[in-house]
Order: sequence, then structure tokens, then C-alpha cells
Amino acid sequence: MVLFLVIFIATDLKASEGKCKIINGRYSTWRWCPNKLTKLPLKTIKERFYQIEVYIPYESPIKYNLKKATPTDIYFNWHDLNGIDWMTGVRYQGECGSCFVFSTVAAIEGKYKYLIGDPLLEIDLSEQSVISCITFGNCENGGFAEEVAHRIKHDGITDEWCYPYIEADGNCEDLCNDWTERRSFITDWHISWLPWDEDSIKAELLNGPIVVNMRVYDDFLGYSGGVYSRSDSAQEIGWHNVTLVGWDDRDNSWIAKNSWGEWWGENGYFKISREPDCGFALSSGVCFASHLAYFDINREDTPGVPCVDTHRKDIKVRQGEIVSKYIYIINCGYQYGINWHVEDIYNASWLELEHTQGYLAPSEQDYVELVIDTRGISPGEYYTQLKVYGGAGINQVDINLIVDEPETPLEVDFIAYPVYGNPPLTVRFAPIVTKEVVYYYWDFGDGQHSYSSNPIHTYLEPGYYTVSLVVEDEEGERAEKTKEDFIYVVDNRVESDGGQKDILQEDIYGTDIEEESIDDIEVKDIDNNPESGATGCSCEIERVNLEPISIIFTLFKILLF
Repeated sequence: MVLFLVIFIATDLKASEGKCKIINGRYSTWRWCPNKLTKLPLKTIKERFYQIEVYIPYESPIKYNLKKATPTDIYFNWHDLNGIDWMTGVRYQGECGSCFVFSTVAAIEGKYKYLIGDPLLEIDLSEQSVISCITFGNCENGGFAEEVAHRIKHDGITDEWCYPYIEADGNCEDLCNDWTERRSFITDWHISWLPWDEDSIKAELLNGPIVVNMRVYDDFLGYSGGVYSRSDSAQEIGWHNVTLVGWDDRDNSWIAKNSWGEWWGENGYFKISREPDCGFALSSGVCFASHLAYFDINREDTPGVPCVDTHRKDIKVRQGEIVSKYIYIINCGYQYGINWHVEDIYNASWLELEHTQGYLAPSEQDYVELVIDTRGISPGEYYTQLKVYGGAGINQVDINLIVDEPETPLEVDFIAYPVYGNPPLTVRFAPIVTKEVVYYYWDFGDGQHSYSSNPIHTYLEPGYYTVSLVVEDEEGERAEKTKEDFIYVVDNRVESDGGQKDILQEDIYGTDIEEESIDDIEVKDIDNNPESGATGCSCEIERVNLEPISIIFTLFKILLF
């Protein structure tokens, strides 16, 4: 299709922001910034661009009678389709005139990605496997998108790791040994012999990205943003291939992907005016999309790639816990099986990966186990990312870990007053728990029980009584406390020198839970008035928040009055 060659150095390519300026183009204004390309002599630049627009002499399966369409969308962009980017990463062609390969492969990668249906999947095909194996195209003289499409249709294209890009012609014999088992295809390819109208281009764009040509002028090298149109003083350099991905009717522009790296343009992309700028028989002007190539690609053409069941794994645990989680991996391509492996790119200290590699035939599924150990980290939020490699793809899973404070175990104890006396002996019971509970079961030892939190029970017969309490929290955790011979009912009242047995703190507590964790109690009658010490009333125990030292004082106060 288009012959083009550009050679430049990748170091220090960032534009100098202080020297940027606004260019008044023929149909629009846009931002220009200096870079390594703009600093090269014009003569040198022109030598690196092919000067003639030529079509390949292959038999072309031209798609005649293209159905006319008038898409009504104001904005359409494969790089931003409802907020989703279906294009793969911007590549850097470097010191090789390979735009005809990069633009074609970019369109095919984008269509593969869309057919597979995973926007975070990065597909990376080997441009080098094409450059080194085609007949006419090369780094010095450029080449044709048609020749690239012809190669991929009949011989396929491998993944990047089979033959990584070297910015040179290379040798087809340097393909990986198993390249025939690692290639994907396209069903068919098509070209236009005459320029299409805008509606036809839009209609085809709805099917996938398109390879288009353009004549490059020297001011385009410094494009940094806005809608490009050449300035009147711009000088012609040569022809170029890019990948057309969309349109924007709001500023009357096309949207395209370049192959000069992410540093160039708007993160590797650019907008260009749709106003006509092409002389008779392509003799002058940008002539954007005066010739194009597009492809028929089906789901069955897609390469082997790893898909995952989730791109975000949120894990919440308590400090000190060790838990296992799983990520499921599937080969969601059709053409070949993949050897996959997983890496934790941040090497999180709290994460250990188990079962990290394997082989998957098309549609087969496997898993990787995530063992999260929080014993060595503090409560807080943590993050890492897993990369899943396989076939022609790389996928990712974000791991978000929330570590809460250690869980307080459910423990139970209880107190009672009085714990002995003559029958009938009415005893007030109160639980002591370390967590909020929703269920109580009291066994008073005389065949009676209660589900109340603070029961009052009357013992009628003399004897020793063992009391038990079972509690349960809302998560189903249970705890139990039993006190042997806790209640003693005697026939005759036991008196001390003061006329009544002294009440010791342990007579009321009898608890193993630390004193500072016990809720204090105040005895009240059913009218919520402080208990006067009178007998025969029906009363209950209310929990109040007193300092531990005041507990003994409160109990002695009850006895005195």
C-alpha cells in the first residue's frame, strides 16, 4: 500500500514544554512541540520517507459494492469505546521503516482483543516475524499493508516472544522453533483503489480499526495535541501508514494511532482534520485515508491468550490470619494452546503464589492459588498486581488486601448476688462477655433454665447448685462457662461477727476474665429506681459503665442499705 521509512533515536524524546507553540493549520489549530524528529535536518528526514504512493501487485480480494452507511454517532473511538480501550499498547518502530507492518498489526490486535472480549488483555504479536519473512517490504524501503495482510492470512503471525522486535530486517530463519504452533491468522483482507467518502469509512470503522495512508509534512513531526492540519509553510516529507480508530464530529476530525511511541502526540495517538486536503491524483496535500486496508477476522482466528475470572480481587482478613484465595485462568483464544505462568510484579511480602504455571489447550481452565499470610504485617490496606503471561497475551489481576485488627475471641463469665442464703433464695445473675451476643442460655442447676440476659431466679430447696451459661454471637461463635457448686442454699442463715456473712469480691465475681474487661452492674427495681435493699421485689440488673474500683463500693452500698 504505502512505502515509508523513518529512522530516529529513542533517547530524550520528550518534548520541551517551554518551547511548544500553537500552529495555525489550514483548517484547525493544534499544538507543536520540539523533539528529536523535529531537530533532524529536513534533507535527512526526506531521505527516510518514501516519496511515491505505490500499491502491491498481489491479487486483492477487493470487497466491491460496500454498503453505504451513515453512522449517527457524534463520537466513535476504538481507543475509547464507552470508556473502554480495545486497542493494544502503542509500539515504537524505531530505526526501521516498518510503519506498514505496525499499523496493520495494530488493527489486527485490536480486532482480536475485541472478539475475545477482555479490555485489560494486552495482545502482542510479532512484527519482526512479518518483516523478516515477507518478500518486498524491508526496513530500508518500507512496504505495503497488503503484503503484511497476505502473509498473515496464509502463513500467520506469531506472538512477540517467538521473534522479538529488533528494529532491523532480521532473518526468517530466526523464528522460534515451534513458530508454526504459535501463530494466528486473519480470514481475509481488502483494500480500496479509490478514496472512500466519510460515511463509508465510518461504516467500516464500526467493524474494526482500519489501516490508512497519509502524506507527512515536516510540521506533523512535532504534533503534540489538538486537530492536525498542515500549515501553509509546511514542507512535504513522504508517505506514512497509521491505524484509523475513530472519528469526532465535534471538531470534524479523524482519530488515529501512530507507531512512534507513547512520547509522541497524544500518548501515541493524534487527531487530524477531515477537511479535504489532497491535490489531483494525490499530487499534493496530506491526502489522509486516500487508500485503506481492512480485514475480516473471526473468533476462530484469535491467538492463544490467558483470560482471568476477575481483574480485581478484594480480600479482607484479620491480622494474624492465613487464608487461601484462587484466580482462575482460561485460554480464551482459538488457534493454539499456551504455556502460562504468573508473577507478582511487586513481590508482596504477605503473598505467596502456589501452582504458578501450566499448559492450557484452547478453552481449558486452570488456577493459581494465593496464600495470604498477615502474621507479619500491621492492620491497614495493601496492594499488589499479578501478571499472567501466556501465548500472545498478558493479563493482569489487581490484589487489594484489607487487614483488620485481630478478632477478639468470644469469652463468657458471670456473677451473681447473693451466692448463698436460706431458702427461698432469690439470686440475680449477670453475664460478662467480651463481645456482643445475641443468644443466652442459663442452666441454674435445679432443673430450671432461662434465655434472659440478666435473669433472676429463686432457689427453693437447700443444697449446692452448679450454674452454667452458654452465649452465642451474631456470627454463630459460642462460648460456655460452668461454675461448680456456685450457689449454696442453707437451712439456717450463716452469720458473721457483723450479723451477716461478709461479702467478698470473689463471692460475686468468681470470674477468669480480667477485671478491667467486666461491665459493672447496678441493681435497680422494675421502675428503674435504685434497689433499696427491701426484699420481695421483682427486679433486674442493668449494665452500667463504672470504673472497676467502684464495683466493690456499689456492692457494699447495697448491703448497708
